[in-house]
Amino acid sequence: DFFEYLVFGMAMYSFFDAALRELSRIIRSAQIIGTFEALLTTRTSLPMLVFCLPLHTYAWIVLRVTLYLSLGALIFGMQAKWGNWPAAVIVFLLTLLAFGALDLAMAGLTIVFKRTERWIGLLSTLTLLFGGVFYPVEKLPESLRALTPLLPISHGLEGVRLALIQGAEWGQVLPSLRALVLFNVIVMPFAIVLF
Repeated sequence: DFFEYLVFGMAMYSFFDAALRELSRIIRSAQIIGTFEALLTTRTSLPMLVFCLPLHTYAWIVLRVTLYLSLGALIFGMQAKWGNWPAAVIVFLLTLLAFGALDLAMAGLTIVFKRTERWIGLLSTLTLLFGGVFYPVEKLPESLRALTPLLPISHGLEGVRLALIQGAEWGQVLPSLRALVLFNVIVMPFAIVLF
């Protein structure tokens, strides 16, 4: 069902887009108003700051996604199988971690170069258009389809949709899990060094 496809795509994209840009946005805002240095001099550890700063935004996204899914179910009769929700949770968390790694890298670039909004916007747009949010990546022209395996959202959405909408078994979700683990293993160390 296309409606389920779209609702799940938009709901998951809300999380992933926030994970892609929120830490960078907070750091840039603190630089502009002059509180960034003060924030770094607190007794709070840097990993705790990186983890906690975007939590407020995530809380609002949880409410918005709950609203999306509830309205989809109540008004439009959307029915997910919820058959393999543990796989969906693991795929979701790995995808969120991948976008968090990208945001950590962008936050490091924001500290140095100050203006990274355009790059983040470009990455967000590529993710939205070529990651399978609105339509299956199989519908893309062959030349553009080559870009989709490089985007963590394409693997994340595929895995979550397989697990929740189709009730897929672990074996069917495993390719998405492998791709996301590989992405995280490659990008996270680079992001940590860059930050």
